[in-house]
Amino acid sequence: MGCGASAEPKSVPSLLADVEAQLSRDPSALGDTELDAVRRIVRYRNCHLRHDASSTIVMESWQRITRGADVAVVGERVLDELLRIQPLAKVVFFGTSLDAQSAAIGRMLAQVLRIETESAALVPALLSLGARHALYGFEPDILKDMQVATMAALSDIGGGLTSDETEAWNGVWKIVIDLMTHGMNSPAGQANRERYETKAAREVQAMWNKIRLVQSEADEEKRLFTRYMYRVIIRQRPDFARFSNLTDFRTAERVMQMLSTVINNVVEDRDSTAMLRESGARHVAYEVTEADMLAFEGPFLETCEAYLGSEFTLPMRHLFSRFWNFVVDGMAVGMRDESDEDTAAPRGESFAIVFTDIEKSTRLWETYPAIMAGALDKHNRILRQLIQEFRGYEVKTIGDSFMIAFSSMTDAVLFAGSVQTELMTHSPIAPGFTMIGPTQGSGPAEVWDDTTLRVRVGVEWCEEATPQYDPVHRRYDYFGPSVNLASRVESAAGGGQVLCTARAVAQLQAEQKSKPSPSPREFLHLTDCDARPPLLNDSVAVQLVVRDAELKGVSEPLDLYSIMPMSLCKRTFDTARRVDATNSVAGSNLRASAAGLQRRASGHSAMGMFSTRSGRSVNSRK
Repeated sequence: MGCGASAEPKSVPSLLADVEAQLSRDPSALGDTELDAVRRIVRYRNCHLRHDASSTIVMESWQRITRGADVAVVGERVLDELLRIQPLAKVVFFGTSLDAQSAAIGRMLAQVLRIETESAALVPALLSLGARHALYGFEPDILKDMQVATMAALSDIGGGLTSDETEAWNGVWKIVIDLMTHGMNSPAGQANRERYETKAAREVQAMWNKIRLVQSEADEEKRLFTRYMYRVIIRQRPDFARFSNLTDFRTAERVMQMLSTVINNVVEDRDSTAMLRESGARHVAYEVTEADMLAFEGPFLETCEAYLGSEFTLPMRHLFSRFWNFVVDGMAVGMRDESDEDTAAPRGESFAIVFTDIEKSTRLWETYPAIMAGALDKHNRILRQLIQEFRGYEVKTIGDSFMIAFSSMTDAVLFAGSVQTELMTHSPIAPGFTMIGPTQGSGPAEVWDDTTLRVRVGVEWCEEATPQYDPVHRRYDYFGPSVNLASRVESAAGGGQVLCTARAVAQLQAEQKSKPSPSPREFLHLTDCDARPPLLNDSVAVQLVVRDAELKGVSEPLDLYSIMPMSLCKRTFDTARRVDATNSVAGSNLRASAAGLQRRASGHSAMGMFSTRSGRSVNSRK
């Protein structure tokens, strides 16, 4: 009985009454959805006329069965069988009255029989029923199991079904499943499914945050979630002893941060595909396979239950199982894809390298371990969003630090400036966070916020460096003196500051000369929210802050420049003193030089996109 129905319930009654004739006269007068609905219903009605005998068989068998058992009893037997053959049904019906569900199933079966005599009324009803069930996470597979359960219950109560009765009942169920499935896939059904997914994601997020809270306050046994999970799997799989690094604090934090980011991305409707793919590719280097990740599902769920106790209900277990498999599926793509070479990775002879680090990271973790977990998660999400926005390539993360490569110096500067302004918009960076003093930067209150992180950034235009593709990690990495210099420049910066060298500024100016009129969207596309301050306002301030700085591991002295968004240019730093402290170099002359430059720069103004606050072009330096 290949009969179907529309994916748009609201049009069915009127189509049946008014539009069938119009279909034969002028099919083009109807939209695609209405046209499909009419054709399905007409096909069903033709089907109905050809199978009138089936209607009689179904009705007579139903009357025979219900004479010996109440409709509610039939529903109870169907529900018992469904719960036996489909574990997911226990999740769907969890917390509800099974007696009420049994009665509802019995009534539904009685109503379904009207399909042979009242199709015009029942078709839209079943479409609507399918759309409504999408709100509770129902999938078409459950309907097929319902059919199996119903046939078993009818056969049991009725003392068996004849072959004709079995065929007739299966025909009815085929129509019911077809109609309800179309209802689930209709616009109303899709909207309900999205509501269900959003609600489910928020529930997982709330429980995951509670797990992290329990972890932060737990005794030694539960101090690390991943350590507990490792102990669980070792009991089941002694050969998994190779994953003992899960007992290490930093590894545990990286795993927790990754899972937190994925959960938050789902809640905020952000794509985690690239992140999971890259994570999977990195795990290949540690000989982690997709099968290994799947084997961790049971220990992961058991560990969640240990941390959440009675709150880890059957539906919650189901949601966390779905979440784990979502993570595994995403990572598996990176594990299987041997050509996972990110197209954003610069591969030429010159490129920009950016290093970032969080000021006072160690003390912050010691003081606020639980709060910093949330703060670092938000920090990582901000940076990764900006990396994507400005076409960067995440080379690696080391603790709290990022190494990023850019094909252009302009993109690197936009990224670096955006890091500073974006962190200012996320206040507090995590509930309860307060920056620990003394801090490395100073200035008016409007350019600082002590409830967010301070991140130092170093930028260098690399001409003495080489990109290398690692076939094991399936990632590009970058090596050479210029890369090392970029790292040293970042170390010289203060939290909330962006530093670069004269070579970087020269490249920046060269790129601007080749593109004299930058598109405003490059600077404003992140500022469409009124709550955010201007990002770069078409200009940044470029200021020479230290002349002839001697950096550790760098053979020649070099000038250091500060690059700051105009909205934050009143931030001040004693960069010369920090160079002193970082590199153990006598720095009285450096500090005097920096003080003079600061005085001369006090009356700066932005010229076009960039200006040198010291009042001279970088290219004039000999």
